[in-house]
Amino acid sequence: MACADNGQGRANLAWGSLAVVLTLVLCSCSSGADRASPSTGTSPTAIAETTTAATDEPTAPATEEAATETPEIEETVDQPQEKSLVGGSYEVTIKGTTGWADFQRAGTVRILDTISEVGTTNEVNVVDLCLISGFPGAQPEAGAIWFSSNSGCDPGASAANIDLAYVEVDGQTVTVRPDELVAATLGNNFTAGSGLAAGIYAPVSGQMSITVDEGGNLTGSVDIMGYGGAGFGQIRYQAEISGNRV
Repeated sequence: MACADNGQGRANLAWGSLAVVLTLVLCSCSSGADRASPSTGTSPTAIAETTTAATDEPTAPATEEAATETPEIEETVDQPQEKSLVGGSYEVTIKGTTGWADFQRAGTVRILDTISEVGTTNEVNVVDLCLISGFPGAQPEAGAIWFSSNSGCDPGASAANIDLAYVEVDGQTVTVRPDELVAATLGNNFTAGSGLAAGIYAPVSGQMSITVDEGGNLTGSVDIMGYGGAGFGQIRYQAEISGNRV
């Protein structure tokens, strides 16, 4: 029995020693694994150091190409400039018909700056224009005419500067239309024949259009109706006008 107990005791001791050895081995392996496998998390200090290092790197200077970038230039199309109206005095030939008489006669066309800016009843004229041939009020002749946008345009007129017509300007063309409300002043007038019985007519409707160019050439036409009073009625005045600046 004593031998059996000793054998059993030695066996227990051996198992105990083996258990201790295994425990030490396991602890040693666990400790080594901890040292071999550092934590995958990054400490705040490391993050701060990394951020500081990245921030402290100098910024590369802008390239010369970027600093001197050339702005795009928009293409522009030259617009034709509107030509100004060429004023002055023009010697003209007037060829046409008035009433029952054909005529061809010399005359003058004048294109002036606005004469009257106040006191007008038919709008301020952009420019003033007149056609003058003969002296219909004193020397009646077929085709003699004074037709003006303002009485002050006629060199021989004795009346004050009266606005007698409506004026439109389109480029190099001036159009004059008589104002019937002031026709009775006879500031505008023409005659259809000669002698005291010829009668004198005041334009009440129609128009005159005159076109000039920079070379001093003038072309145009006049087509108006004139009223000569109760004894004469109405007569039409039609003519073509051409000439040159003087």
